[in-house]
Amino acid sequence: MSKEIILFGVGHLAKFITPLLKANYNITGLSRSFSCLVNDEITYKMGSSLSQKIEKSPECIIVNFPPRDELTLTLKKINDYFDDNTPLIFVSSTSIYSCGKVDEQSELNKSSRLYPFENLISHWQRPTVVLRPGGLFDKIRNPANFFKNRLEVLSCDNPVNMVHCQDVASFIKYVIDNQLYGGQYNLIASTHPTKKEFYGKAIKLSGYQQPIWKKEGAQAKLVLNDKSLATGFKYKYDNLLLALDIITN
Repeated sequence: MSKEIILFGVGHLAKFITPLLKANYNITGLSRSFSCLVNDEITYKMGSSLSQKIEKSPECIIVNFPPRDELTLTLKKINDYFDDNTPLIFVSSTSIYSCGKVDEQSELNKSSRLYPFENLISHWQRPTVVLRPGGLFDKIRNPANFFKNRLEVLSCDNPVNMVHCQDVASFIKYVIDNQLYGGQYNLIASTHPTKKEFYGKAIKLSGYQQPIWKKEGAQAKLVLNDKSLATGFKYKYDNLLLALDIITN
């Protein structure tokens, strides 16, 4: 009998997560809508109660919901429903950091929408791991489209902090396979080209018109991924400029 994984939020990222896990796990997805196939679909509205049909001691819980107000209640219901020894993976974001060079030990921005959720989880007794991906991209989420209709782009010399969706999904599987529960991990490609270099190349490859690139704007942020690399994990799309060639072919 396949082991069970409970996936809260079956959106775009789930398209990369489920193919990696389906071979060894039965995936039950709880979501308002479903972007991909899972073994068992349960239509779920954030903040509502959990069906008693859901396995209480699955192999793992993955929470991949957007940071809405209802997420607090959802997390509380998840913590109350599932057995205390069931590990949980929470997909957060590097947007929880302020500007500057940051790693997992850096101070969090308490005004971030993600802060209340991470703070809540940090007080739980169950094994948990918080994943903080940078900006997500792939063939569908082509970075060229991020500024497609913009006449000008500010902070063009700031470094980008991006990660391919496939690498996020692969790290989630890596966490489950190696029982890496506890703490937080930034998920970011090791290379940090400037905004102009990265988006400019994506725009050129897609045949769009280049915007006007301006240096003024927000303070730069550079997110380090040393901790995730120290686990032995290898990023497939670690060179962001080369990754653009792959996703646009």
